Amino acid sequence: MHLIIAYHDGRRAEAMVLAASTERLRISIPGCDDAMELRVEGDGWITENGERVEIESMIRAEEWSISLPKPELSVRGAGGNVS
Repeated sequence: MHLIIAYHDGRRAEAMVLAASTERLRISIPGCDDAMELRVEGDGWITENGERVEIESMIRAEEWSISLPKPELSVRGAGGNVS
């Protein structure tokens, strides 16, 4: 599952969900060394550092694969392209 997270200071981050329950999300953000955990607190989500965030969008893997064209494998050999 793919997420876009919005921080209250205006920053936005794309993330992939590694694990999910009704009260917690374990996510990976490209460029960050460690995974991050989000948890439900009150009526919203909060990071491990206590920063409130909003989940702007959530796309399931099935929807993601349907909306994007499948990449074609192309191998370049000494005699030209082989697909």
